[in-house]
Amino acid sequence: MYNAKLFLNCQIASPILRACDIAFNSKLIIKLAEQAIKAKRALLILPELALTGGFLNDLHQSGNVLDQVQHYLQDILLASANWPSNFALVFGSPLVTPEGQHNAALVISQGKIIQTACKQNLTNVERQQFLKAQPKQVTDDIFLLPVFGPYKPVRVQLVVGDDIYLLNESAADLIVHISNEPFTSRQAAKLKLHLQNLAQVANLAILHVNSSIMSPSDLYYHQAEYQAYEGNLCLLNKHLQTADYLQFAKMQNLDISAKLEQIEQACKLSYQKSVTCSLLIPRLTNWRIRRRLKIATEAELVAISAYFDLRPAEKRLFNPAPYLYQSPSTLANCGCQGLAPYTDCLDKVEYYSNFWQAASESLLKRLYTAHAKKFILGLSGGLDSCVALLTCYLACKLGNLPLATIQPICMPGFGSSQQSQNQANDLLKALHIEAETINIKQACLQHFADIKQAIDNYDVTYENAQARERTQILMDKANQLNGIVVGTGDLSEECLGFSTYNGDQMSMFNPNAGIPKSLMPSLLAIFPACYEKLACEPSFDPKELTQALKLIYEANISPELLPLTKTGEQKQVTQKVVGSYLLHDFFFYHLADANYCIEELLELACDSFSADNIQALSEINFDFGPKANVYAKQSFNRQEIKQTLEVFTKRYVQQQYKQLPAPASVNFTDYNLANALHIPSDLAVNPFIHEKY
Repeated sequence: MYNAKLFLNCQIASPILRACDIAFNSKLIIKLAEQAIKAKRALLILPELALTGGFLNDLHQSGNVLDQVQHYLQDILLASANWPSNFALVFGSPLVTPEGQHNAALVISQGKIIQTACKQNLTNVERQQFLKAQPKQVTDDIFLLPVFGPYKPVRVQLVVGDDIYLLNESAADLIVHISNEPFTSRQAAKLKLHLQNLAQVANLAILHVNSSIMSPSDLYYHQAEYQAYEGNLCLLNKHLQTADYLQFAKMQNLDISAKLEQIEQACKLSYQKSVTCSLLIPRLTNWRIRRRLKIATEAELVAISAYFDLRPAEKRLFNPAPYLYQSPSTLANCGCQGLAPYTDCLDKVEYYSNFWQAASESLLKRLYTAHAKKFILGLSGGLDSCVALLTCYLACKLGNLPLATIQPICMPGFGSSQQSQNQANDLLKALHIEAETINIKQACLQHFADIKQAIDNYDVTYENAQARERTQILMDKANQLNGIVVGTGDLSEECLGFSTYNGDQMSMFNPNAGIPKSLMPSLLAIFPACYEKLACEPSFDPKELTQALKLIYEANISPELLPLTKTGEQKQVTQKVVGSYLLHDFFFYHLADANYCIEELLELACDSFSADNIQALSEINFDFGPKANVYAKQSFNRQEIKQTLEVFTKRYVQQQYKQLPAPASVNFTDYNLANALHIPSDLAVNPFIHEKY
């Protein structure tokens, strides 16, 4: 299904363990490892105290238990000598050292214990059986996992039980957290919140597993639980129904052959209940470079000697539209939480209302601080200018200003279509706003005559002269009416340099500069509901406004600068020339997120926009927003993606100089030009297209 070999596939299991049946548990651990190897997993992660089947109270001091732990730990080490070198097993076990007995996590590979982590944050009960580990250095529990490719070894940190609450940052790329905690709703919520915060703030991945042991004793109930986080993505949050495990609680005093058969059954069921988690390695290793933590060199860390394979992702869908809202409950129900960044917004009205509120309040503040009286903006009837108009409208409502504060100016030119003008008029009518119309054709013809530009030469001068003429009108009108010019260019256009220098690039404030094109249809479609949430009393007919907005986001995206055809249709359709905005927004988001090399970005895009992935997303009701022109095509082949990526990287580098004098704006999304992916504006070469010589 997917081809990008950029992922480390890990298996997380909470198996059917039996308290104090160390022989059974060790054989089950070995069988599970063999299953994971057969499935080509890099890591198998099992819970805290997996070897003993959980916490045994005073039995941990029993000579019989200590002997069995040592004996069967040797069995696991001997078995691991025959396992492939690119596989490692992580599990919990008592560990006897010269100082005493510890509750530890062990990493085993090729017959060796590669790394251990002893528990430090012990409960009062645990302190009676185990020694408290000494306060640790930042790299004490980290080991290196080398991977094939141009990547640094993955730094993996082991954490046992409540030690996770001692961490606020880490020098690792991946934290493996194993625990054996009794279930309470409060404890589960506390752990989930801490893991989410740690993954997001420290920009790393976390794999968590809790034991499935059920006991009627004082620590009465343990619920098998898996959680996985990759930065701002929640890949997994799953609680297992472990009623199936109860049949194995009856297994006592069986003969050897029956026990072996029970182990086989337990292994089969345990593996069925386990989960696969695919971690995007370039993302993790690039994040570590950004964190700038003072960490040990690789020579100071223990490492597995073999290199691990990166493979295509297993059971992981890819988000082709990362800026769009996806309901956490919907994603959780279908097991696809890693598709979208974590948000605590319960529905998309609440989510998109935050965008509208931030834009309108920021614009309102700029009006006040500039001591201005009017919002001046050009209105073409396209996506961008209509979003800007709605922002001005909401700003007036929130600030109790009259609608006369808004002064839209329609400036038809050589390529302005009747369709766009109708769209603008319908929106103005629905909002009860009056606009001024100034035709720029005659002014442009005079300008062409002045600079000796042939009127049938449809080059960049022909196009940009219209943009600069419009900007001149807006600026002069702003002076005339004591207003501020409200910019309309969006984030996607800023990235690609689709703004005329000293033309529509200029404004006093641009509320759209943080909004990618692929987000705009959703913002328009949901505006009436967001307005009702923010301003309470609608002053428009919702049906009339909804219909006007629908026509806007369904229309072709065009700058409308070249003359129309004889039938009055547009010659310029932007996405036919430069490729889909869905692709461009995807490229910028992921470059800003983890600074992928261009080959990695291409592979990630090919997986995300593959027909298989898009089909799988449709089956889980992935929200692509309204039926809009931006989303007209959602699946792309490799050649289409590669061509669009070449356009993006070339334009992003060549047009950097336009961002230096860019107007003030408000940031909505995680990544935009104000806070991510800064590069010099005078590069000698394109860093994304490098030919070795």
